[in-house]
Amino acid sequence: MNLFTESAGLLKLAGFCKLLKKLVQKERNQAVTGSYICCSLVIAVHLLALFIYLSPALSAGIKYVPYTMAVLLVLIMINQPDKSARFWLFLLLCFSLSFLTELFSLTTGMVFGDYRYGDTLGPKLAGVPLLMGVFWVVISYSAGAFVKNFHIKGHTARALYGALFMLLLEILIEPIAIKFNYWDWVSMIVPLQKYAAVFCFGFILLRILYHSPFKKRNPAATMVFIMQVLFYAALNLWAF
Repeated sequence: MNLFTESAGLLKLAGFCKLLKKLVQKERNQAVTGSYICCSLVIAVHLLALFIYLSPALSAGIKYVPYTMAVLLVLIMINQPDKSARFWLFLLLCFSLSFLTELFSLTTGMVFGDYRYGDTLGPKLAGVPLLMGVFWVVISYSAGAFVKNFHIKGHTARALYGALFMLLLEILIEPIAIKFNYWDWVSMIVPLQKYAAVFCFGFILLRILYHSPFKKRNPAATMVFIMQVLFYAALNLWAF
């Protein structure tokens, strides 16, 4: 009787383990499918934006393209595997630090240089477009997720590499930003101060990111950074 009872218990345990394995596999498959969908949408958003920029007939739609940064942020959040409080805290902290830094820089010229924002980036608060905070969140997190795909040891080293990638992207963005009235420089040329500040500020944001205890492997975020580089590189080739 005891043997029969023990065998029945083992069978139930084996059945439970099998069911648990199926549920885990199903969850993984759903996660992979979700990542594919989010990555596909990231690519589609950039292709649509590129088409609008390069099509004279759609030039009126350029003022709506910057809002795609908000769409990209939503896709990153959807695909985020670890939506813990630390993740949301990082997004809030990154947005707040970025906006306040932009405000201080715009007021004093002491961070990025002497510049003014145009009307392309939408509504402003104290002269700073609200989308700039979103931009810094998307770019810093996507650069951080991109670097996580490489075997780089140490948070500081990762942050340095990530800041270099952010600087590369900034170099590509700058001519497009001036051409399409994102912002303009009082001196009519981009000061080296801007590039140095982007690297340093990017390093600070990435250092905070890597110190925050949540998972950073986000395929959609990685795809966002890759597509941002390709998008602005294409615009530099074809928009002038």
